[in-house]
Amino acid sequence: MIIRTVCSAAIYCQECGGIQIHEVPFFAGRGTLVIRCQDCGHRLGEISYQAGGSFKLKLDCVSCGETHEAVYSMKKLKHTYIDRVICRKDGFELGYLGKHNIIEGMLSSSFDEYKALHPGETEETAKSNNRLLKAVNLLHDMAESGKLCCDCGCQDMSVDIFDGHIILECYACGRHSEFSPVSKAD
Repeated sequence: MIIRTVCSAAIYCQECGGIQIHEVPFFAGRGTLVIRCQDCGHRLGEISYQAGGSFKLKLDCVSCGETHEAVYSMKKLKHTYIDRVICRKDGFELGYLGKHNIIEGMLSSSFDEYKALHPGETEETAKSNNRLLKAVNLLHDMAESGKLCCDCGCQDMSVDIFDGHIILECYACGRHSEFSPVSKAD
């Protein structure tokens, strides 16, 4: 069975930093299609089909904290090579919509450029950087919910990354804590 697609969507995962290409099916009924990260399962956003041959793409943005919505014509997207999906507030790139082979080529080219700029980076280094990103995201979530505070009682802290370590420093008393996340439990 062949499933016809309108276009492809490559969406960055705000949780693990990965990017995968998802197919946007032409016939999906009137329901909502939830897009999830294929690596970590994080919910990236959703596509809801609209009357009149269009669909609405909703993506959560880690940069501004809002959910961005955009309506796309399916007829127009069938002829679109590539379209960047960005945060309207600060230009943060959330992903791409367009033809599968064009997106795939662009991502491959970007990955090759990244490897050229970071020639010594191994797969373990990339995993370590991913763990750092997840740990910083978790600390940010904890701080927003009031669950991160210094022994002095202050909740106003800075978070820095230096040489594979995360450094928390209290603005009130100057205490700091340094740790390096090695596993998910850390």
